[in-house]
Amino acid sequence: MADSFYNEALDLLALNEIEESVNKQNSITINTLFDKAIINAQIIENNFYETKYIDDAYYIIGMSTFYQNKISSSKYYFERIYNEYSSDDFFYKSIIMLSKLSLKMEDIENYNLYISKIDIDKLNKNEKVMFYLTLVDYNNYKQNPNEVFKNSLLAIENLDTKTQKIPIYYNLLILAENNDNYTDAIKYINQIEYCLDNKKVNNDLLDKWIKYNTNLNEFTLISEKLNDYIQTEINEKKKVSYLLKLVENYMNSQDYSKARNKLNDLLEQYKDNRSLKSEVSQIYYLLGIIELESYNDFDRSRFFFQESIDISRVSEFGKKSDSKIKVLNEINDLQELIENSSQDSIHSTIIIDEDRNKRYSINMSLDSLLYSYAQILFYDLNLQELGLQNFNEIINKFPDSDYGYKSRIILNLENKEANIPMLTEVSVNVDNQLSKLDTLIDESWSLFVTSREQSMKNFKNLYQNYKDEKSLYIIGTIYDKYEKNIDSTVYYYNNYLDAYPNGSYGMEISDRLNEIKDMLDYNISYLNQKIYYKKAMGFFDNNYDSSLHYFDLSSMGRDREIKNFSKNNLSILRQYHINDSLLKINYDNIDSVRINKASILYKDLGYDSLAITIYKDIINNSKDMSNINSSLSAMSNILEGSKWDSLLFVNVQDSNLFKLLIDKSKRNNMYLIKDSLEQNILDLKFYNEKYKLFINN
Repeated sequence: MADSFYNEALDLLALNEIEESVNKQNSITINTLFDKAIINAQIIENNFYETKYIDDAYYIIGMSTFYQNKISSSKYYFERIYNEYSSDDFFYKSIIMLSKLSLKMEDIENYNLYISKIDIDKLNKNEKVMFYLTLVDYNNYKQNPNEVFKNSLLAIENLDTKTQKIPIYYNLLILAENNDNYTDAIKYINQIEYCLDNKKVNNDLLDKWIKYNTNLNEFTLISEKLNDYIQTEINEKKKVSYLLKLVENYMNSQDYSKARNKLNDLLEQYKDNRSLKSEVSQIYYLLGIIELESYNDFDRSRFFFQESIDISRVSEFGKKSDSKIKVLNEINDLQELIENSSQDSIHSTIIIDEDRNKRYSINMSLDSLLYSYAQILFYDLNLQELGLQNFNEIINKFPDSDYGYKSRIILNLENKEANIPMLTEVSVNVDNQLSKLDTLIDESWSLFVTSREQSMKNFKNLYQNYKDEKSLYIIGTIYDKYEKNIDSTVYYYNNYLDAYPNGSYGMEISDRLNEIKDMLDYNISYLNQKIYYKKAMGFFDNNYDSSLHYFDLSSMGRDREIKNFSKNNLSILRQYHINDSLLKINYDNIDSVRINKASILYKDLGYDSLAITIYKDIINNSKDMSNINSSLSAMSNILEGSKWDSLLFVNVQDSNLFKLLIDKSKRNNMYLIKDSLEQNILDLKFYNEKYKLFINN
C-alpha cells in the first residue's frame, strides 16, 4: 500500500514538471500522497520490523521525505539502509541519495565521501540515472555547464520511459538558452515534443520554438509546424491562437500581403464571437501594425488600433493599440505644426490646443519639429527607413542648424547613408560651440527616456569609437542606478579604472565599488546567519549535536537579533535535551517533565503541533490538576477561540486566576523567519557569485 501512494505521488510530480504546472491543488495532492506513503511505511517499520519489506519501507520514507524537503528525516532512513543493508537492492540508491542530501546541505566533504563509494559498473540503469543526475546537481552547484550537459545526456541514455526524460530536456533547454544556442534549444524542445508522443507542446515552449527558429530565419519550418497544429486542433480558441502565430510568422518573413489576407479571413469569421474578444483585439492590432510598418498608412493603422481597443481595452493587444494611437496622435500633431510653420523663418508662433480647454502660444523652429517627427518615426514607430529619410531631409534643408548636425550624427551611427560625409572627431557645432562628442552624448541621453536599449547601444558605440571616459562612466552608471545589474556594473566600472587610472570619475567609481562589495559582504553574512539559525531549528528535535553546532554558528553573525536568540536557544536546547532524557528514563514526575518539554516547543520554538500532542495527552490522562490547567491555558493561547479557555475556567472558577494562567502561558519572544530555507540558500548563491566579481579582480 505504501508503494502505491508513493508511485502515484511520483506520477503526479512528473506530470507537474511536464506541464510546468503551478497548480496549488496538485501540490497539496502530491504532499498528501507522500504523507500516506510515509504513514503506511511507518506501520511496517513499527509493527512488522522483522519483515523482509522493512528496507522497502525505509526507502519509501526516505524518498518521500526527500521530496517533502524534510532533510533530517530523509537522511536518517537512508543512513539506516546504508548501515544495516549493505547487500540490499537499495544500498547503492541510498549512497546516491546521501550524496544528494549532502550536496543539498552544502556539505561538500560528505558529498565527496559518498560519491567516491559508488562503483558505476555495479549500478543498474535506474541507479545510473540517479547517479548521473546527482552529478548534474553537483556541476550546477559548481557552475560547470559542460559537465551538466554531459551527465544529463548520460542520464537520458539510461532512461527507457520517455516522460522521465522530459525534466532533463527542460534543464538542457535552459542551459542552451543561457548560452544563446538557438539550434540546441530548438533540438531540446523537439525532444520534449517527441517524449510527449508528438502531442502539442504548451504555449510557452511553442513560443520559444518559434522565436528561436525566427532568429535562424526558418520561416517555412515554422509555417509547416503551425499548419500541422491548426489541422489537428479541435478547440476553437487554441486553433485561432495558432492561426495568429502563423500570421506573425508571415509578418516576420515580410510577407505582409499574405498576413493581411489571413487576418481579414479571421476577422470575417470571428469578429462577432464574444468568447474570442482578446483574439479579435489581436487581429485588429496586427492589421494596424501591417498598415503602419508595411504601407506607412497612419490613418488606416489608427483605425485598426482603435477597433482593437473598442473590442477589448483591457487585453494585452488593446493596451498595445492604445500606446500606438498615442504615438500616432503625437506625430499627427507634429504634422499639423510642420504644415503651419514657415520654412523661411527659424521660429514660428504656433497655437496648440492641448486639452481642449487651454491654448498655448509656443515658439518652435521648423528644423526642431522635423527632428522630433523623424525621431518618433525612427524610435517609437519602428519605421527606421522612413525616419532616416526624414533625417536626411533635415540635413538638406537645414545643413547649418543644430538639428541638421544631430541628424548627420544619427545617419553616421547607423551607417545607412554612404553619401553623407563622416564628421571628423574635431568638428564643432558653430551655433552652440558643442564638440561632436558632446552632441553625441547629449543625443544618447535624450533617447534614454523613450528607448533605454537604444541609448545604451549609442553609449557603447561612443566608447568603442572614441574611447571616451565619460561614455564608459555613463554605461556603468546606467547599469548601476537604472538596470540594477551588479555583474555589468562591476565589469564596466573596473574597465574604467583599468583604462583611466587617473580619470575624472575614478574616486567616485572606487567608492561605489566598495559600497557594492560591503553590501554583498553584509548580505552573505546575514543570509549565512539565517541559514544556520534555520538549520539549527530544523535539527532541534532529532539531532541534538547538529542543532548545537548551527546555533553556535548563528550566534556569531552580524544580525544582533539572530545572535541573541541563537544564544538563548542554545540554553533552551540544553533544557529540552535534559527533559527529553528524563522522559526516556521514566523520571518520577513525568508530567512536569512533559510540561517543560511542551512549553519549550510552544513558547520558545513555535513547534505548536508537537506541543499540542503533549498538552492534549496531559489534559486527557494526567491526575495533576496543576499540570492540566497549565496545558489548558497553553492550548487556549495556541488555538484562540477554541473550547480550551472554557474548560480552564470551569476548572479554576476564578477570573483572576484564569487571567493569570492565560498570561503566564503566552508565547515567549521568538525570532521567526518568514522566507524559506531554500530561498535563503538560492539568495546566498546569488550573492556569493556576485562577490566573486571582486575576488577575481
